[in-house]
Amino acid sequence: MVLEALFDIVDYRTGRLEPSYKWIHERTKLSISAISAALKRLASNGFLKIVRRYERTDNNEGGPPVRQISNAYRIELPFVAAKTLRTPPPAPIPDDEAARCEEASAEYERMICQLPDWQQPIVRANVVDQSLEAALCRLGRLVFAADRPATSCDSSPQ
Repeated sequence: MVLEALFDIVDYRTGRLEPSYKWIHERTKLSISAISAALKRLASNGFLKIVRRYERTDNNEGGPPVRQISNAYRIELPFVAAKTLRTPPPAPIPDDEAARCEEASAEYERMICQLPDWQQPIVRANVVDQSLEAALCRLGRLVFAADRPATSCDSSPQ
């Protein structure tokens, strides 16, 4: 409840978070000791940074030269929580998607097998540079010319 109240009052634009115990008490209806214990637990577990603040007084009569004002807080995310929240486990691949991928892979392999022997390595290498692909096609035709005539790879890039 205390952390929720702090989230409600924080100024996200400036990061300013300076509620008094009285404000937290009015918001949460918890006792001051419960609020103090909750803030200490949040700080000890890494969710909150507490900055004690004070201001100088003009007390020249021998009293304390400062008086405490409301603490400032900084909401933080502990390393373990941040690691857990930022790296969710990957979702499992649905069975129908796995089957579709297997079918597509088998169909692709059948298509590759129908190509001339000299063209298969070029397609399997997934060459994207058209001039390199054309040069490899010419080279492939020359190397395998004795076995089979070329039929599906022109020397000009498409």
